[in-house]
Amino acid sequence: MRADSKKIAVLITDGKSTDDVILPSQKVKDAGIEIFAIGVKDANKEQLSYIASDPEEIHMYSVSDFSSLLDIADFLTINICKSSNSLAL
Repeated sequence: MRADSKKIAVLITDGKSTDDVILPSQKVKDAGIEIFAIGVKDANKEQLSYIASDPEEIHMYSVSDFSSLLDIADFLTINICKSSNSLAL
């Protein structure tokens, strides 16, 4: 990874993790990586909330099925592009 680039991760899940999500998610965020979390169908919204960066309004999404990912693609792309164009600190 380039030192001067913004770090962004996009997680797509359709279930509930059996592993701890809080500590690993926080470590990723502490490393300066911005996380967008997308839940499909029966994804656990509480876990998505822990995983996603703040504010959740632009970092957390839920869709009813995988084909519905197309419904959020434009909004997600805009938010990722806006984020990548901001200054990496």
